[in-house]
Amino acid sequence: MTRSFSFVYSALLIFVLSLPGPLFAASVTIDASTLVPNVAVSFSPRSGSFEEGSTFQVPIVLDTNGTSINGIEVRLNFDADRLSIVQASTGQSIVGVWVEPPTYDNTRGTASYVGVIPNGIVTESGVIGTITFRAKSPGRATLSVRSDSNILLNDGLGSPATLEKGRAEYSVIPKAPGGASVYSETHPSQSSWYNNNSPVFAWEIEPGVTGFSYVLDNKPNTVPGNTVTDTGTTKGYENLDDGLWYFHIKAYKNGVWGGTTHFLVRIDTTPP
Repeated sequence: MTRSFSFVYSALLIFVLSLPGPLFAASVTIDASTLVPNVAVSFSPRSGSFEEGSTFQVPIVLDTNGTSINGIEVRLNFDADRLSIVQASTGQSIVGVWVEPPTYDNTRGTASYVGVIPNGIVTESGVIGTITFRAKSPGRATLSVRSDSNILLNDGLGSPATLEKGRAEYSVIPKAPGGASVYSETHPSQSSWYNNNSPVFAWEIEPGVTGFSYVLDNKPNTVPGNTVTDTGTTKGYENLDDGLWYFHIKAYKNGVWGGTTHFLVRIDTTPP
């Protein structure tokens, strides 16, 4: 009886041990990416409107989310049709040693910052560098962190962190044309009186201007309406009354009206 029980027990034990693992332990699946620290590179500001021809600065900002990092390789793309880089500054950078100087290519629309931070850093808003852009032409322009960028952990191994790649979008608005340069061959001096009551005005046209709005009256600060009056560059008037007359004109360019120019003529046709 004892020998029979021992045999059955041994056979049962061998059978149980040969069964698949799930009878003894639940299967556990772990997403390794969730174990890698997450950091973010962004831009400040992330949006904005800037006038054509103006310059503006965009700091590149690092948030390590409580993790120490000691290496950066940040590569950027920007809209080269709308923007150009004037300067890639490193004056306030958290980077201690540059592996390569910050570089940029205004033809391809790229820029890069590669360096190390001795002893590492933990920061919520560390400035990697500041780019000064010039707004080249009207339209919408984007700035983004490229997929081949890396931030390295300060873990003695240079392990790459999970990187949130920032993006910014800017609007370049058309530059308003300057005030028209007005002159008069019939009444050249605005401080002199003339006995000619038929003044002729002329003005210069700058590149890109497609029309003008003008009006003549006796008020010094009138602003013409936002309707194109003429596309030419001269205008004459006849038989005006004696007194002060003001010619007001503004230019229209790329959907934007410029400032108003005022030109005074003094008419006195009455004999003394």
